[in-house]
Amino acid sequence: MKTTIPILLKAALLVLLVTGSSALAQSISWSVNILPPGSSVITWSTTSPVANGTLTKSGKITFNSLSNIDFHFAANPGYQLIHVLKNAEDEIVWVNSHGGNDSFGPVKKAHTITVICEQLNPTGNFTGTYTDAKNLTAIADVTGNYNGTTTIKNTSRTYNADVAMDDSGKLSAMGTATGIANKDGGPLVSGSAGSVKTVDDKPYADLKGSFKGSVDGKPATTSGAASGDLVFETSDPQTQLAGTASGSAVVDGKKSTAKPTAGNLNVPAADVFKLKKSWGLTLSIVEVPATAKVKKHVTASGVLRLTSGESSKFLPKKVTYSKKTGYIVSFASGQKLDTLGNPVYVKNPKTGANKLDSKGNPISVIDKKSTVKISKMLLNRSDRAWVPASGLMEYKFLGQKGKGDLASFLD
Repeated sequence: MKTTIPILLKAALLVLLVTGSSALAQSISWSVNILPPGSSVITWSTTSPVANGTLTKSGKITFNSLSNIDFHFAANPGYQLIHVLKNAEDEIVWVNSHGGNDSFGPVKKAHTITVICEQLNPTGNFTGTYTDAKNLTAIADVTGNYNGTTTIKNTSRTYNADVAMDDSGKLSAMGTATGIANKDGGPLVSGSAGSVKTVDDKPYADLKGSFKGSVDGKPATTSGAASGDLVFETSDPQTQLAGTASGSAVVDGKKSTAKPTAGNLNVPAADVFKLKKSWGLTLSIVEVPATAKVKKHVTASGVLRLTSGESSKFLPKKVTYSKKTGYIVSFASGQKLDTLGNPVYVKNPKTGANKLDSKGNPISVIDKKSTVKISKMLLNRSDRAWVPASGLMEYKFLGQKGKGDLASFLD
């Protein structure tokens, strides 16, 4: 019996030791959730067993009871870390103050770690100015004063004409030329002169006009037309309009007709710059903080600087950013600004004073012809600034339309 007790004690002790070691080796699994999917990367390491790994999507980490576990939480580009939950307890303050790290242990129970990120909204102010090198479809503006010397009926004549282009691209002209008089005998000749539009992504002039008066004192009635592409990049600045021209005339009872003929309409070198004036766009994307009544949101506004030096101001409108399609925004019906950037108001034709609305505020002139559409505007973060990576811009003003790569246009 004396020898039996020690044997039983040893057996019981052995059972306890085996049971205890089994308890120490018990496995525990922690669930780790990443929301939204793909928004963050989590690196982890454990002490029992000694192991480490990386989670790029939701999963489980299994280790032994009483092990320690270390985490490092990092948001992917385009996201920011807003919550790290251990079950219902938020660890974000600790994580942010410790460089994205958090530790637990010795671990005895299963827990759930939930990492919640928020997509960053790309914001910033972006500007662009038209240049030939940026492969944008050109917008031609022929408004200006043209003067020089030309030949009419084999006679060299000086001319001085003002050409105006309205918001729809229609042209009107008013001027004088040596030996030319209107039907009332005065030197000033005026009338419509056609239009400029866009054909095959190029400015296209369709010139038309008629005249009734006198040439060198002899009664004359004429009509003519010319059309063709406005060439912007050319080694010969004299040749700006290449196309076809035709016309007819009756001078002192004698009729002549010119059938449509291919050729060039020459513009003096000094006037070439008038066919291409600078224009540009300023785009502003701003995140508006949440208030008691309004959720946090993003707005886009813009200013289209027209070839005339005036501008169309587009008021802020809500936009939403998608990592797949970027920003999509359409601007229309902008408020007209003068060359100094001041609002242009509707005038009373009799008094010249500003017209007022029912609340006594001046009524803005609205540009109903100019539009801008931006699509697929994706942005990358460079240091602390957002930079346009891709996108398409479509624009329309002066009766013409254009399109081009947004990323190469905006700074």
